[in-house]
Amino acid sequence: SYVLDESMQYSVNGGEWVQLTAKTAITFGGDKGTLRLRGKSANGTATSSSSRAQISFGDDNVQVACSGDIRTLVDYENFATVSTANARFCSLFEGCKSLTTAPELPATTLAIRCYASMFYGCTSLTVAPELPAETLVNWCYASMFYGCTSLTVAPELPATTLASYCYASMFYGCTSLTVAPELPAATLVDRCYYSMFNGCTSLTAAPELPAAILVNWCYTRMFYGCTSLNSITMLATNISASSCLSNWVSGVASSGTFTKAAAMTSLPTGTSGIPKGWTVVNK
Repeated sequence: SYVLDESMQYSVNGGEWVQLTAKTAITFGGDKGTLRLRGKSANGTATSSSSRAQISFGDDNVQVACSGDIRTLVDYENFATVSTANARFCSLFEGCKSLTTAPELPATTLAIRCYASMFYGCTSLTVAPELPAETLVNWCYASMFYGCTSLTVAPELPATTLASYCYASMFYGCTSLTVAPELPAATLVDRCYYSMFNGCTSLTAAPELPAAILVNWCYTRMFYGCTSLNSITMLATNISASSCLSNWVSGVASSGTFTKAAAMTSLPTGTSGIPKGWTVVNK
């Protein structure tokens, strides 16, 4: 149902700019030269997660590196100052198995679902772009890197103002990710970290979780299936919210170190609390 904005243009090998037409193949790369895209679309490339434009590459065996500022699709002449309040790029590269590098995503004002599933299934992507926004919105990073099995470096996540589902399934199935980014927010929102690192089988240590009061479903399945995870610091003193720890450590390593707040005396043992067999340390 999405209609590609008429402002979207492309250029191959530095040639003339031509209007971009949906479902029309463009030949580029190698001796054909690079492909450039630009536009003046306040909505970016989507109006919702179900109404969107999507890039696909014709040969999964040919690697494609993407660079440049994504805001040049919003306003290529004023991209550094353009409003991104309505700019969405949901699923833009979903299933692009040959994508090795991502464009820059420097916006600090985000739209609901702006980057949801943007790199879903990009199995050749090794490094994530920087994500500098400090105030998040609902679903903004949901499933953003879902299934990026080659991703080894996650972006820093400096946000301290969260939103519902903002990080839900963000790194789900990122089996090469060994280090998780810091999560500094002290105030949580329902489902903010839902399944965030689910299936990250190479992750050994979790980021410190400083929030004292948990909220509904906030850590549900957060580290589900993280079979190498053996170190967690979780400083909550109030875990009364609904399903806040439901299956959050199901399938982690059989031994490890769990650091908790000294004042917390009611954490259960098991998949929805402190992993069974782990050593408990107070902080």
